[in-house]
Amino acid sequence: MSQLTAYDKFLQQALKYGFSLYGLPATGQTVSYAAGDDGDHRAGYPRTGARWVDNNDGTVTDLATGVTYMADFGNTGMTWEQALNFAAALTLAGYSDWRLANAFELFVLYDFTTGYPVVNTTFFKNTGSTFYHTSTTPTLTPLYIVALGLWEGGLSLKYKTALLGSVYVRGGITR
Repeated sequence: MSQLTAYDKFLQQALKYGFSLYGLPATGQTVSYAAGDDGDHRAGYPRTGARWVDNNDGTVTDLATGVTYMADFGNTGMTWEQALNFAAALTLAGYSDWRLANAFELFVLYDFTTGYPVVNTTFFKNTGSTFYHTSTTPTLTPLYIVALGLWEGGLSLKYKTALLGSVYVRGGITR
């Protein structure tokens, strides 16, 4: 049996969380710098139109994935454990089944056409210049979590004790 590459593992996770049903999001790049690049193909689910729906109750729903996000990204300065506890106690828009977003749920927010921050500020407010916790822990390094930067983009491993921002979600495709 062959060893799975990181990309194979990414695709497995994408399929596991339902991206095969909706498609992966497009990056938003529209300028092509060479034949065959992202701006040439423009592959993926469009990031325009009615992808995001403001529910007018402090939440935003992603029609591509079915995930609902807490619209205010101003929750900063918490450890990973504090962020998990906050999610468990959170009641918003009449729902109490909120959870800390996983790495894919944060990654689909990236919109590289917006500048800084790399999320759509029409829908998502108070995005800080910090990294944000995810609920994703790498198997081989359980003291760390996968953290994503929503200001400039980027992915990093951070200690679970690091004081970072947090994004909370509910719904989507679950097992």
